[in-house]
Amino acid sequence: MSKSADLAGTWRTPEDKEEAFKATISENHVTIVIPDDDSDSESLYRDGTFPYEAGDKTIVSAADRGQLDASLLGSEDSEKTLTLDGDRIKFDFSMMGTTLHVTLEKS
Repeated sequence: MSKSADLAGTWRTPEDKEEAFKATISENHVTIVIPDDDSDSESLYRDGTFPYEAGDKTIVSAADRGQLDASLLGSEDSEKTLTLDGDRIKFDFSMMGTTLHVTLEKS
């Protein structure tokens, strides 16, 4: 039985970071967006599976290509590795030759 519910909810980058990401995790699913607070909008970055079992330190998320292909900022990765580090989730965001190491905390 999946234990994704242990991580279910909304995760955000810490307030002291310049970049802004928000993840919503539900049973076996993750959606990551880049919010724009100035315009009250958000851009889809990641939509995919979240196959978590208790004790896992890494999760390999398979992309929902139908969702991501329609998003300007949608990840081109078929799989994305998310790392659990204590009470944080980490992943790499790459665009135009630049990689950003993103850390999310549960809000």
